[in-house]
Amino acid sequence: MYNINMNRKKIIYIIIPIIIGSIIGCIIKNHVFYIKSSIAPADIVFPIIWTILYGVLGYTYYILDINFNVSYVKKIFLIQLLINYIWPILFFKFGLFLISFLWIILLDIVVLIMLFNLYKINLKILYINIPYFLWLLFATVLNFMTYIIN
Repeated sequence: MYNINMNRKKIIYIIIPIIIGSIIGCIIKNHVFYIKSSIAPADIVFPIIWTILYGVLGYTYYILDINFNVSYVKKIFLIQLLINYIWPILFFKFGLFLISFLWIILLDIVVLIMLFNLYKINLKILYINIPYFLWLLFATVLNFMTYIIN
């Protein structure tokens, strides 16, 4: 019974960020027109990458929740996730390229703080979140380039 409940809990933790990300994807589907950077990947890449990353974030929170009594790290995690969810609305829905650039810098900083705290808790959780941070840095560059060319 314990394993079944834990597996259900794990699946729920993984799926919730993916569902929220998908809802935001629907909200921004009809986004403002803008000139894309020459280094921007094909549009199909973004939902694939973000589905994986949101799943990793859900798994991260699951591990934090069941294994560690670290409410301050969970708060940092939830703050970065909220900042993350707001960014595409600022960028795509409203076309606020400068504001979204400043917002994603804030996200980068909060994620860096989260990673530092994950380092102090568990290296496995830190390592699985490194691709997330690297993707955010790439998104930061794309956001800046979009701001410059638009």
